[in-house]
Amino acid sequence: MYHMNRVALPVRSSIITVLLVALIVVSTCVSATDQSIEINIDSSGVPHVKLHVFLEQGLNTLKLPVEPIDNTIIILCGGAEPAWVFSDGLLSIYSDVPCGGVIEYIANVTIDGGALTLRIDDSATVALSIDSDVVMLSLPEDVDSLAQEEGRIVMTLRGPATLVYTLASTATPSTSLPESSPQTPVPAEPEERGLSPVYIALIVMVLVIALVTTLVLTRKR
Repeated sequence: MYHMNRVALPVRSSIITVLLVALIVVSTCVSATDQSIEINIDSSGVPHVKLHVFLEQGLNTLKLPVEPIDNTIIILCGGAEPAWVFSDGLLSIYSDVPCGGVIEYIANVTIDGGALTLRIDDSATVALSIDSDVVMLSLPEDVDSLAQEEGRIVMTLRGPATLVYTLASTATPSTSLPESSPQTPVPAEPEERGLSPVYIALIVMVLVIALVTTLVLTRKR
């Protein structure tokens, strides 16, 4: 009996180990399903990615459709932030309960000579919204719909796809000088000048002549 217990203990330990390993493997292989992917490129050319996913209880692993900037990843599951790890292109999320999760992050882009390149690796359907200040230099091939809403380009496409875009050059308004109103010329006030000696002499001569003439006429009478 003692011999059988000694044999049974290793067997029982092995079974438990196998079950634990199997549980870990199964949990790790469960990928997030029902993904809804939105990409919003703002007026500065920054692509914001939002994923709506359903997370199973336990460990969920999914490959993000667009390469993220790691420190911008935010995950909410039922109003709480679950534990997660991003490594080797895979995002692993541990959820205590099944829930609808929201994953948000800023996508990584490459810049070459003013052109920005965004790569969508996943084959899922992507809802893309582009600001009016962004100019598309190339369009993906597999586009399901394309429209313009409130000045933004809105399209639905299927990955994989490569988007190349740049920012529209905004013309700097030139500063115009205010027009100066024409000034009304003000007539110069005449300068007050005294009588010149010539004028005084003429006046004296006129007075003298007038006086002499008066005397002569008086004597004749």
